Amino acid sequence: MRVRAVLLAVVGLHLLALVAWGDAAPIYDESGYLRAGEEVARWLRCTAGVWSGPLCAEATVSALGRLAWHNPGYAALFPLAALLPGSAAVWIRLLQVGAGLAAGAATGAVLRRVTSDRVALLGAAVVWLHPVQIFYRLTLWPVALATLGVALFTLGVVRLAEQRSSAARGWQLGGTLLVLVFVWPQALALVPFVGLWTLRLGAPTSGRVLGPLAVVWLPWVLALSVLLGRPTAMDLASAENAALGNNPFIATGRGSSLHDPEAMEQVTFEAGVGCPQNDALALLRCRAQRYDGIARTTITADPGAALARAGLRLSETWRPDDFVARHLADRRVFDSPSPAWSALVRGLVGAAEVAVLLAAALAALVALRDRRIEALMLAVLVTTAPVLLTVGLTRLRQPMLPWIVIAALLAVGHLRRRAYTPPP
Repeated sequence: MRVRAVLLAVVGLHLLALVAWGDAAPIYDESGYLRAGEEVARWLRCTAGVWSGPLCAEATVSALGRLAWHNPGYAALFPLAALLPGSAAVWIRLLQVGAGLAAGAATGAVLRRVTSDRVALLGAAVVWLHPVQIFYRLTLWPVALATLGVALFTLGVVRLAEQRSSAARGWQLGGTLLVLVFVWPQALALVPFVGLWTLRLGAPTSGRVLGPLAVVWLPWVLALSVLLGRPTAMDLASAENAALGNNPFIATGRGSSLHDPEAMEQVTFEAGVGCPQNDALALLRCRAQRYDGIARTTITADPGAALARAGLRLSETWRPDDFVARHLADRRVFDSPSPAWSALVRGLVGAAEVAVLLAAALAALVALRDRRIEALMLAVLVTTAPVLLTVGLTRLRQPMLPWIVIAALLAVGHLRRRAYTPPP
């Protein structure tokens, strides 16, 4: 009864949040995802003969390339949403709200296996009600789906550890890992560790877990690498991301050029110098090579500065979230936000973020005393590592919330047991 009451309250809160958010205008990458989805949907309609005439004049298969630019697993959802009646943004938000609720449930399911029902409900509630998570369920970024992927992946690992010879659980974990890396590419850093663990369980289990990823990801990344003319791990923006974190235009005290319009304009201009403008594929390859050259020259010219920028990007990733405040202050999103409401939201976000960072610190302190906590914090560390090479953003670590919540609650349990265990 208690769980049902909490769940009903959480669902009601999210419905209110959806209504309050309304049709807030998308900004930054949000509008890019929507435009790419609309272009692909138009091409699909024209190819199927549903549409014809002037609308189809510029509808070509090249529109599919926009889905491969950044976070392809998430971007692929937007054409599907655009094919549905009504607003594509509303469909994506509804999907993300559902993903957020499922992420909390999966986090609770993990904790129920290793702690108690009460602790499990607490962990689920933290994921459900964290204000930054609610924000990302209402905006058009992949955080909600990536958080669900992290929670389901963790649940899959626990379930497979319970029945190591289960073929079904091996395939389920493999499917979850495949989806996770396509909606949260940082998860690729986990694959070697997953491979080592599953090899200890036996070759059949390793094949079931890594097989789906090998069958889908390897051809995908090979095709993109050939198209781009350089190796890439997931999308077509990899060279640009590396250059954004390593170029001579980065302002003092910043880890990258991201969110610095002047520096962005300069590095983008430099990347296009001498590139052909009348051939899309040649332009893509030329710009990638130019971005690589900018990053390589900047790093070799001053390795110490490059290392300092990597540290700044780490700080930019793990400081309290700044996307919520940026949205509230942006007039393109809300014409005249209430000062009192903005202050309340900022206060809640700040308190929740500090609590998460303290929880992560607590888990890190106890990690060496509990192998389960150690594994969770290692996952946090490994999936943070890619920001050292590219750009630092608080939203890149938001999907790790289930790991931090589980690890912190296990750490509290460990400390309580030690406090109440009498000395021998």
